[in-house]
Amino acid sequence: MVTTFAGDGVAGTIDGPRASARFVAPQALAADGSGAILVSDVDAHRIRRIASDGTVMTVAGDGSAGFADGSGQHAKFFGQEGLAVSADGKTIYVADGTGGSDTPVPYNRVRKIAVAP
Repeated sequence: MVTTFAGDGVAGTIDGPRASARFVAPQALAADGSGAILVSDVDAHRIRRIASDGTVMTVAGDGSAGFADGSGQHAKFFGQEGLAVSADGKTIYVADGTGGSDTPVPYNRVRKIAVAP
């Protein structure tokens, strides 16, 4: 049985209840020990979290392509191609590449997000 877990099917970036949330291009997923699912929303240049209660929220990324370290909405990602999360959900690792493009460089990095309690 296949069912929709999150998203209303329309491309966009809307946080909130999982049935009405919107994603642009979800690619990689990872689950933490609490049952939360982390989503690499590639074309939105954001890392999103679906909590165990079904609430979708943006964890990091300002929505524009690029490279910038910083807190949550001040960080920039270019091509988040994969991710992993620690069991306690406090650390997220992101493979931030170029999405197969030879340009721009140098975005081929592994990024670390420390999630606030």
